[in-house]
Amino acid sequence: MLEKEYQRICEQASEFDPEPWNAKEACRLYWSYGRSVDIYLLCYEKRIVELRFFWEPTAEQIAIAAERLAGE
Repeated sequence: MLEKEYQRICEQASEFDPEPWNAKEACRLYWSYGRSVDIYLLCYEKRIVELRFFWEPTAEQIAIAAERLAGE
């Protein structure tokens, strides 16, 4: 679902495992030449979040973001 919607605004969106983010769905955006742009689209129960990093997040950073974003 998210992948199809966001392909309209970015060159490519690729779904990936949402579990580390405590999300229902997760996508990562890529440029047409395959390089990621460090933009994550996360679908939670009551919202969709666009999260931007300017680096590849570590597992610890993902866990912190997931804890804060998944909460009500």
